[in-house]
Amino acid sequence: MSATVTVELTSPIMIGKEECNELILREANGGDVIEAQEESEKLVMTTDGPQLVVSPSLVGLNVLRRQIVTIGSVQGPFDIVTLKRLSVPDLTTVQNTADKMDQAQLVQILEAGIKKRGRDDEQGGDDPDADPAHGEDD
Repeated sequence: MSATVTVELTSPIMIGKEECNELILREANGGDVIEAQEESEKLVMTTDGPQLVVSPSLVGLNVLRRQIVTIGSVQGPFDIVTLKRLSVPDLTTVQNTADKMDQAQLVQILEAGIKKRGRDDEQGGDDPDADPAHGEDD
């Protein structure tokens, strides 16, 4: 189960007949990123012929919209049109919160990797690339 965070909206938005004052974000997953990249591809003509181009801004928004679990009691995922209805301060807060969640996820991955490696690498343990024929006194 991925972590979730509740974000209070300073400027509520209406979805249907409901005034929504908060939203819930979850951690992004690989599927979110893959789908966002696919959705953000655009075929353009270049001097070398047709090529797919991906907008990094659009990828970010498409990941973000997938991370929003609910706005008020309305279930996501939401479209970009709904995100456009958020105030600039609220959108900025949501983006910053999602960034913090991503950073926390990376820290967990890095810490797990360090624990997995063991302490020998940190404490000057055996170097697998060292030449045993040459000691430190040479």
